[in-house]
Amino acid sequence: MPELPEVETVVRQLNSAIANLKINDVQVYFGIRNQPEQKSFISTLVGKTILKVERRAKVIIFRLSDDMTMVAHLKMSGKFFIHLAEVKPDKHTHVVLRLDNDKQLFWHDVRKFGYLKIMTNLEVDDWFLNKNFGPEPLLDTFTPAVFKRQLLTRKNAKIKNTLLDQSVVAGVGNIYDIEALWLAKIHPLRVINTLTDSEIELLHQHIVAILHKSVAANGTSSDDFLDTSKKRGTFQDELKVYGKENTPCPRCATIFTKIKLNGRGTVFCPSCQI
Repeated sequence: MPELPEVETVVRQLNSAIANLKINDVQVYFGIRNQPEQKSFISTLVGKTILKVERRAKVIIFRLSDDMTMVAHLKMSGKFFIHLAEVKPDKHTHVVLRLDNDKQLFWHDVRKFGYLKIMTNLEVDDWFLNKNFGPEPLLDTFTPAVFKRQLLTRKNAKIKNTLLDQSVVAGVGNIYDIEALWLAKIHPLRVINTLTDSEIELLHQHIVAILHKSVAANGTSSDDFLDTSKKRGTFQDELKVYGKENTPCPRCATIFTKIKLNGRGTVFCPSCQI
């Protein structure tokens, strides 16, 4: 599933390419996961202008004219592709927005878990409040003190599970928590209340740094992530731990171990992560 850097990559590209463009036509080929129902979905979008594109956690936010918003979640395989007018949709393209300047925006989702939801601005504010997302780790307001406060709300939980809790830190997923825990030399099964202040500060430092580095590399395409131009990210070339089970730790040469926590595969070094 795309995590914060991949979603941020898509948002930045969308904002650069389609902000201030009008939606002239909408075609829906598969809309079961969309809201409202198809007829209203189309009629609401046609004629609207995409004012800007933003992100909250792993959610993409299209700010529209007339105080409307469309939110999108990529889930496992959702993608947005920007095409010129002559490009035809394939069988996995579920929605097409035809825009000004001979551009089209394709919503493409092989596994069909993603969604598009249209709401008023007031409704979307309530929707996000109910999601209860934690602080954004790319913002300057995400300080070590804020991170510690968030962690201590789950003080008896394991650090691995806590980092994946979107109400603790928004947007961090399996790839980046595995990498950050290794960089900070913290075992994924450590309980929060056993972490020292210096360990929490170091983990905070590595989470922030690795997310920024991945955004600069247009994300990680370890699975099938593609950006809006159908290009792969490159941060998978920088990964030290994720997907490296049964290979030597580059820090101490111990063979990486893989376990499952809450259904998530977790790779770590049993020697230098304590």
